[in-house]
Amino acid sequence: MWNLSESEILLTISELSVAFAGFASLASILGQRFSKDDPRLDAGRLLNMLTVSLAITVLALVPLLPMLLEWSPRWAWGASGAVGLAGMASLSPSILRRARTMRQYPGFNASAYVANYTLFFCAILGFSSSVFGIPSANPFLAYFGGIVALLTSCAILFFRVIASLLQTDVRDTA
Repeated sequence: MWNLSESEILLTISELSVAFAGFASLASILGQRFSKDDPRLDAGRLLNMLTVSLAITVLALVPLLPMLLEWSPRWAWGASGAVGLAGMASLSPSILRRARTMRQYPGFNASAYVANYTLFFCAILGFSSSVFGIPSANPFLAYFGGIVALLTSCAILFFRVIASLLQTDVRDTA
């Protein structure tokens, strides 16, 4: 039978991703005039973060339907992993294109770029493992790993957006 803590974890992740999106959107509106980085870079970061955040929200809710339908854990997590892979495949071209374009703008952070690509790969690995039922003892773990990788990427993007908007030139404050 289903463990209630799995659904609670997924709902909490969904709430966290919505909070990231909301706070970053609000901060970008309030902090636009203070940003040191190129505005196109901030816009790209924010758009990528919102895309990933909303994807996390949906992907955290996807397994709830199979849970309610009382599917076996193997099929529920496998189907959810397939939806995760489909979501990644549909969203990744625009995210990756935007990220490549952002490399040319002042303020681009190569470390965050590499970290986000690595986390993107980890998410694909987690969802793929979920599809194939690995680990078989607890199929939730692979799907959870994919979601956490995306949430970590979202947190990095969130931090980069906020840090950029809060940076000020020392000469401006004197």
